[in-house]
Amino acid sequence: MAAVPEVNLWFQLYCLRDRAVREDLLQRADAVGCKTLLLTSDAVLLGNREWDRRNFARPRQLSLRNKLDVLCHPRWMAQALWPHGLPTLGNIERYLPAEQRTIEGAAQFIGSQMDTGLDWDALARLRERWPHRLLLKGVLHPADAEKAVALGLDGLVVSNHGGRQLDGVPASLDCLPAIAAVAKGKLALLLDSGIRRGSDILKACALGADAVLLGRSTLYGVAVGGQAGAGHALDLLAQELRLALSLLGTADLKLLDSRALITTSSTFPDCELSR
Repeated sequence: MAAVPEVNLWFQLYCLRDRAVREDLLQRADAVGCKTLLLTSDAVLLGNREWDRRNFARPRQLSLRNKLDVLCHPRWMAQALWPHGLPTLGNIERYLPAEQRTIEGAAQFIGSQMDTGLDWDALARLRERWPHRLLLKGVLHPADAEKAVALGLDGLVVSNHGGRQLDGVPASLDCLPAIAAVAKGKLALLLDSGIRRGSDILKACALGADAVLLGRSTLYGVAVGGQAGAGHALDLLAQELRLALSLLGTADLKLLDSRALITTSSTFPDCELSR
């Protein structure tokens, strides 16, 4: 990927217990020209993922019902699976025994290696170690945003991990305004989780985000149509965003703020909003 001209490389780090492995990952990222490190803080333990238990007989092994469903789509199998097989976690293959270099073996390794002691002191050490941009993903509270500013981080990703970790966690969008109130202008604010439409991007930016992350939408596109599918997903979102901006009478996304959104009846005190 680093060989592609003008690519702005990021590396997402899950903090692992083995210091040698963690250091090697950082060195490899730096060596290929990665200028942004994104530390994921909200998945040092996996949440109570009932969806996984319903759809997988065991880790990375689909249930019989889902295997039958896959078999009903032979053209998709031919395009997505048969040429290369199931994808693996290439970043960590070199740290695995030969017999574990499968997606299931990699998942087991990651699960056993997650550093559950990740804290602000560890983040401060990472800030000292990493010479380029450092972002923290998984923040939902303004007090944590203040700590990130004090540590000299370059950005935050306001994220609830797609709602897959902690039951009852608030939506990222609901947490964004309070975080923007203390951190906007001091570091970059990105929003992750819940972006399904171009209008969702508009709402996030109006409430203080500088950008959004689009993992789920693009992964759906990749699963269905490879590179073209990912491009199509991004085109759809861009079209929806342009349309929403036009209907608001705004030419530039940067001109929007929370006044573009009706959140409570106090926005227009003389109007009675129907519920």
